[in-house]
This record gives sequence, structure tokens and C-alpha cells, in this order.
Amino acid sequence: MNKNLMIALLGIVVAVSAAGLYMVFSDPVAQKTEENPTRVVSRGKPSSKKVPAKVAARRARAQKINQSLGADKPDMGLTLDEEANLSDEMKQILAELQDALDDNDAQKVSKLAERILVTQRKKGQDAVPPYVREKAVEAIGFFLPGSLADLVGFMADSDPDVLQDVMDKFSEAIDDPDLGDRELSSILTSVSKVLNNEDAVEALFFAIESDMRNSVAVQTYLDVWENGSKEVQAKVLESIADFTGEDEITTPEQLKKWLEENPDDEDDESFYAGASADDVDD
Repeated sequence: MNKNLMIALLGIVVAVSAAGLYMVFSDPVAQKTEENPTRVVSRGKPSSKKVPAKVAARRARAQKINQSLGADKPDMGLTLDEEANLSDEMKQILAELQDALDDNDAQKVSKLAERILVTQRKKGQDAVPPYVREKAVEAIGFFLPGSLADLVGFMADSDPDVLQDVMDKFSEAIDDPDLGDRELSSILTSVSKVLNNEDAVEALFFAIESDMRNSVAVQTYLDVWENGSKEVQAKVLESIADFTGEDEITTPEQLKKWLEENPDDEDDESFYAGASADDVDD
């Protein structure tokens, strides 16, 4: 065969082979797109819009609380040593607390909590042993957030363990994922009048900063600014600065002006109305 002809044929074979390899190893998505330019090729779920930090924070806490829901009712039982030192009145209170829990009777728990507080006011705080107060807080906590008013009465407890339980329950109550920001605002406004515990005050302002749309947060600040305890009022400006990012806001008028310039996001309603994290699109 003519040498030049053989070289030409070899060149054709190489070219065809290279084209075949290109078709095999090239991006199949790109090929399909080339064949049909109008087709949109999906490379995965489109990224969603950025979630505000305060919304993301509440979703995380909501998921954590949702995981803890359905827990068993607290047990009002005591150790033998603890029970041996109780008066008949205290034993009766614990027994009635257990009955109220068994019957899902939040109103009865509220009455028993008030009975404990009245006893302490009349006879001194130690008239009710700390472990009985702890059990009362557990029972109150089972019916939160509706029983929040009963919990407030224990926020001045002198026992650090009881007080820690109270603060934990308070934080849990105001983090309830099914609690809308307007409901939360009403609770915090009422509670702010009697709060004097530093941890509780911090929890109150954290809830405003992270769990409310702008309009509700501003109204809550205005309410607690005017009617809150001195401990709450002392922290208002600091929390407002954290919420707004503005250190210069020092009067209610300035706060209202800030709201005019920073109205609610149109997408806030479904989440801050009290929807759980699972009900809100990412």
C-alpha cells in the first residue's frame, strides 16, 4: 500500500477514536443541554434564601424542645430519708400534687403551688423543705407555658438548686416552639413586673431578641420599659442595642422611629405566629 495512503488512513482512525473517547467521557449533562438548549438541567435542590440568624436560632431551640416533648410526668415520690423528715401537711401536698398530675389537672397544681407560697410567707421559706419546693416546680413545669404565672412565685427561692430548676423551666416555657410572638410578648410583659433574678431577666430579653418580629419586639420593649421591675428596666437599653444594632437609641420615640425604618419582613408571619420548626420551609 502507498506509504502516504497508510499515513492518511492512520490519521483518520486516530481522529475517530479521539472523538469516540470524547463522547464517552464528556459531561452527559452538557451533551443533553447542547442537544436541547431550552431544557433546564437540575444539579440538585436550589439553595433557599438566607434565614435570619434570630429565626435560625429559634428553629434550633424549637427542634430541641420538640425532641423532649412527650416526656413522662414527673414523679412526686421521695427517698425514705426525705419522707421521714416531712410533716403530715407536706406529705399531703406531695400526694395531692401527684394526683393532680395523674389527672392532668393544671388548676389543682396551681392551687397547691399557691398553698406552698402562702405557707412560706406565713412561716418562713424553710417551712417548706427544698425538695418539696423542687417537686412543686417540676409539677408546674409539666403544664408550661400556661402555668408560667405559678412558676414566677418561686423565682425568689433561696435554695440554689430550686432556683436553677425554676430558671430552667422558665427558659423552656418561653422557648416553646408553638408559642407565637404575640403570645410570648403578653407573657413576658406580665412576668417583667415581678422579675428580679438576673438569669430570668437575661432569659426574658433573649426571648425578645431572638423570638420576635420587629413590630412585636418594639412593643414589648416599650411595655417592659415602662412597667417592668427595676432589674428589667436597667437592662432595657442594652437589649435594645443588641436587637437593633443601634447604640444611640435611648428614648421610646427613637425606638419607634427605628421601627418605621425597619418594618417586619413579609415572610415573618408564618414563623412568628407560632408555627413549629417543621411547619416552616427552609
